[in-house]
Amino acid sequence: PEARRALYESLHEPVPYVLGEELGQVRFIDYSADGRHIAAGGADGTIRVWRTDAPAAEPSRLQTDARVMGLQFSPDGRRLMWHDTAGRVHLWDALAGTRRNAKPVPDASAAMAVTWLPGSRRLVLATWRMEPSVARIVVWDADSQAQVGEAIVLESPPNSLAYAQKLAVSPGGSRLAMTRGG
Repeated sequence: PEARRALYESLHEPVPYVLGEELGQVRFIDYSADGRHIAAGGADGTIRVWRTDAPAAEPSRLQTDARVMGLQFSPDGRRLMWHDTAGRVHLWDALAGTRRNAKPVPDASAAMAVTWLPGSRRLVLATWRMEPSVARIVVWDADSQAQVGEAIVLESPPNSLAYAQKLAVSPGGSRLAMTRGG
Protein backbone atom coordinates (compact mmCIF):
# COMPACT_ATOMS: atom_id res chain seq x y z
CA PRO A 1 0.00 0.00 0.00
CA GLU A 2 2.76 2.52 0.89
CA ALA A 3 4.61 1.80 -2.35
CA ARG A 4 1.42 2.26 -4.36
CA ARG A 5 0.73 5.56 -2.61
CA ALA A 6 4.29 6.79 -3.25
CA LEU A 7 4.02 5.81 -6.92
CA TYR A 8 0.64 7.54 -7.20
CA GLU A 9 2.01 10.68 -5.56
CA SER A 10 5.12 10.70 -7.77
CA LEU A 11 2.92 10.54 -10.87
CA HIS A 12 0.96 13.56 -9.69
CA GLU A 13 3.87 15.76 -8.66
CA PRO A 14 4.59 18.75 -10.90
CA VAL A 15 7.47 18.26 -13.34
CA PRO A 16 10.46 20.19 -11.93
CA TYR A 17 12.21 20.89 -15.26
CA VAL A 18 11.38 20.99 -18.94
CA LEU A 19 14.39 19.71 -20.84
CA GLY A 20 14.22 22.22 -23.64
CA GLU A 21 11.58 24.18 -25.43
CA GLU A 22 12.67 23.65 -29.04
CA LEU A 23 13.83 20.07 -29.37
CA GLY A 24 12.62 19.51 -32.92
CA GLN A 25 11.11 16.16 -33.71
CA VAL A 26 12.41 14.10 -30.80
CA ARG A 27 11.55 10.45 -31.34
CA PHE A 28 13.92 8.71 -28.91
CA ILE A 29 14.86 9.27 -25.28
CA ASP A 30 16.79 7.19 -22.74
CA TYR A 31 18.23 7.39 -19.22
CA SER A 32 21.70 6.06 -18.46
CA ALA A 33 21.71 3.05 -16.10
CA ASP A 34 23.26 5.13 -13.31
CA GLY A 35 20.62 7.84 -13.79
CA ARG A 36 23.22 10.58 -14.39
CA HIS A 37 22.30 11.37 -17.99
CA ILE A 38 19.24 11.70 -20.21
CA ALA A 39 19.68 11.62 -23.99
CA ALA A 40 17.16 12.61 -26.66
CA GLY A 41 17.40 12.58 -30.45
CA GLY A 42 15.34 12.55 -33.61
CA ALA A 43 14.69 13.82 -37.09
CA ASP A 44 17.07 16.80 -37.10
CA GLY A 45 20.14 14.60 -36.44
CA THR A 46 20.89 16.23 -33.08
CA ILE A 47 21.43 14.22 -29.92
CA ARG A 48 21.09 16.24 -26.72
CA VAL A 49 22.50 14.88 -23.45
CA TRP A 50 21.60 16.39 -20.08
CA ARG A 51 23.21 15.70 -16.72
CA THR A 52 20.42 14.91 -14.28
CA ASP A 53 22.19 16.74 -11.45
CA ALA A 54 21.92 19.97 -13.49
CA PRO A 55 18.90 19.55 -15.83
CA ALA A 56 18.45 23.30 -16.29
CA ALA A 57 21.98 23.59 -17.74
CA GLU A 58 22.57 23.64 -21.50
CA PRO A 59 22.80 20.04 -22.80
CA SER A 60 25.77 18.57 -24.66
CA ARG A 61 24.94 18.47 -28.37
CA LEU A 62 26.10 15.69 -30.64
CA GLN A 63 25.34 16.29 -34.30
CA THR A 64 25.03 13.92 -37.24
CA ASP A 65 24.09 14.70 -40.82
CA ALA A 66 21.35 12.06 -40.95
CA ARG A 67 18.08 11.31 -39.15
CA VAL A 68 18.49 9.47 -35.85
CA MET A 69 16.82 6.04 -35.96
CA GLY A 70 17.27 5.12 -32.29
CA LEU A 71 19.46 5.66 -29.23
CA GLN A 72 20.26 3.76 -26.08
CA PHE A 73 22.72 3.89 -23.20
CA SER A 74 24.85 0.80 -22.56
CA PRO A 75 23.85 -1.44 -19.63
CA ASP A 76 26.66 0.06 -17.51
CA GLY A 77 25.67 3.64 -18.46
CA ARG A 78 29.16 4.47 -19.76
CA ARG A 79 28.29 4.74 -23.44
CA LEU A 80 25.50 6.17 -25.54
CA MET A 81 24.87 4.53 -28.89
CA TRP A 82 22.73 5.91 -31.66
CA HIS A 83 22.22 4.90 -35.27
CA ASP A 84 21.13 6.90 -38.27
CA THR A 85 19.58 6.64 -41.72
CA ALA A 86 23.06 6.71 -43.32
CA GLY A 87 23.71 3.22 -41.92
CA ARG A 88 26.17 4.33 -39.25
CA VAL A 89 26.49 3.48 -35.57
CA HIS A 90 27.73 6.32 -33.32
CA LEU A 91 29.20 6.00 -29.81
CA TRP A 92 29.66 8.63 -27.11
CA ASP A 93 31.64 8.03 -23.92
CA ALA A 94 29.48 9.47 -21.12
CA LEU A 95 32.32 9.49 -18.58
CA ALA A 96 34.88 11.31 -20.73
CA GLY A 97 32.34 13.31 -22.73
CA THR A 98 34.05 12.27 -25.96
CA ARG A 99 32.62 10.95 -29.18
CA ARG A 100 34.08 8.15 -31.26
CA ASN A 101 34.03 8.32 -35.02
CA ALA A 102 30.90 6.84 -36.53
CA LYS A 103 31.40 3.58 -38.37
CA PRO A 104 29.27 2.43 -41.26
CA VAL A 105 27.74 -1.00 -40.90
CA PRO A 106 29.18 -3.16 -43.71
CA ASP A 107 26.85 -4.32 -46.48
CA ALA A 108 23.87 -2.31 -45.21
CA SER A 109 21.87 0.67 -46.41
CA ALA A 110 20.77 1.39 -42.85
CA ALA A 111 20.98 0.12 -39.29
CA MET A 112 17.26 0.01 -38.61
CA ALA A 113 17.23 -1.20 -35.00
CA VAL A 114 19.98 -1.60 -32.41
CA THR A 115 20.11 -2.77 -28.81
CA TRP A 116 22.84 -3.68 -26.31
CA LEU A 117 23.44 -7.27 -25.25
CA PRO A 118 22.87 -7.40 -21.47
CA GLY A 119 26.01 -6.90 -19.38
CA SER A 120 28.30 -6.54 -22.38
CA ARG A 121 30.01 -4.11 -24.71
CA ARG A 122 28.32 -5.68 -27.71
CA LEU A 123 25.34 -4.53 -29.73
CA VAL A 124 22.80 -6.43 -31.78
CA LEU A 125 22.00 -4.60 -35.03
CA ALA A 126 19.19 -5.20 -37.48
CA THR A 127 20.45 -3.96 -40.84
CA TRP A 128 18.67 -3.57 -44.13
CA ARG A 129 19.83 -3.33 -47.75
CA MET A 130 17.58 -2.38 -50.66
CA GLU A 131 19.23 -4.25 -53.58
CA PRO A 132 18.64 -7.11 -53.08
CA SER A 133 16.19 -6.66 -50.25
CA VAL A 134 17.96 -8.35 -47.33
CA ALA A 135 17.66 -7.85 -43.59
CA ARG A 136 20.47 -9.12 -41.36
CA ILE A 137 20.91 -9.41 -37.61
CA VAL A 138 24.55 -8.91 -36.67
CA VAL A 139 26.56 -8.63 -33.47
CA TRP A 140 28.76 -5.52 -33.23
CA ASP A 141 31.60 -4.90 -30.76
CA ALA A 142 31.49 -1.36 -29.34
CA ASP A 143 35.22 -1.20 -28.56
CA SER A 144 36.53 -2.26 -31.97
CA GLN A 145 33.42 -0.96 -33.80
CA ALA A 146 33.43 -4.06 -35.94
CA GLN A 147 31.07 -6.90 -36.71
CA VAL A 148 31.90 -9.98 -34.63
CA GLY A 149 29.03 -12.28 -35.61
CA GLU A 150 25.94 -12.74 -37.71
CA ALA A 151 22.78 -14.32 -36.35
CA ILE A 152 20.08 -14.21 -39.04
CA VAL A 153 19.69 -13.33 -42.71
CA LEU A 154 16.14 -12.63 -43.92
CA GLU A 155 15.52 -12.22 -47.64
CA SER A 156 12.47 -10.30 -48.78
CA PRO A 157 10.66 -10.25 -52.13
CA PRO A 158 12.10 -7.78 -54.70
CA ASN A 159 11.11 -4.15 -54.07
CA SER A 160 9.92 -5.05 -50.58
CA LEU A 161 10.64 -2.72 -47.69
CA ALA A 162 10.45 -5.41 -45.00
CA TYR A 163 12.92 -4.62 -42.22
CA ALA A 164 13.30 -4.92 -38.48
CA GLN A 165 11.82 -1.97 -36.61
CA LYS A 166 12.57 -2.88 -32.98
CA LEU A 167 14.80 -5.41 -31.21
CA ALA A 168 14.71 -6.74 -27.68
CA VAL A 169 17.15 -9.14 -26.03
CA SER A 170 16.20 -11.36 -23.09
CA PRO A 171 17.89 -10.52 -19.75
CA GLY A 172 20.30 -13.46 -20.11
CA GLY A 173 21.09 -12.53 -23.72
CA SER A 174 20.04 -15.91 -25.12
CA ARG A 175 16.88 -14.83 -26.99
CA LEU A 176 16.08 -12.09 -29.46
CA ALA A 177 12.67 -10.64 -30.27
CA MET A 178 12.11 -8.50 -33.35
CA THR A 179 9.25 -6.59 -34.92
CA ARG A 180 9.21 -6.41 -38.68
CA GLY A 181 7.64 -3.71 -40.78
CA GLY A 182 7.57 -2.50 -44.28
